[in-house]
Amino acid sequence: MPRGRSLVLRALSPTLPPLKPSEAALRQVEQALKAREDLLELVLDSIPQPIFWKDRQGRYLGCNQAFATMLGLAAPADIVDHTDDELPYAIADDATYRSARDRLVMAQGVADLHALEPPPFSMATRAGWTVAVYPCTMQGGP
Repeated sequence: MPRGRSLVLRALSPTLPPLKPSEAALRQVEQALKAREDLLELVLDSIPQPIFWKDRQGRYLGCNQAFATMLGLAAPADIVDHTDDELPYAIADDATYRSARDRLVMAQGVADLHALEPPPFSMATRAGWTVAVYPCTMQGGP
């Protein structure tokens, strides 16, 4: 070995994969998301007016309990992925009108407020309802 000054040379290389969150941290995030979902469901189900939301293809993404009850469904989840035409309670002309109106509101991106419509689906009374349709866009969504 040569005499003289000794040096140590170290080269650092990031060879380890990035650390993954622990299972405990993941569980905490899942619990927080579940708590938010539960709160949102509680808020929506506390609103006495029937409320629902659809995608651009007219498929129901969800509703509150008041809307599910109005349709005779056991739970709001029972409407997910259905269209107005697929519901057994739908009156064909009404379903066609509602679908066309929903598409128009989504295309224009402007709310249609205070419209008078026949009652949704085959309800005993045929008195009109005042309806508001709002366009909503999710960030990063379709």
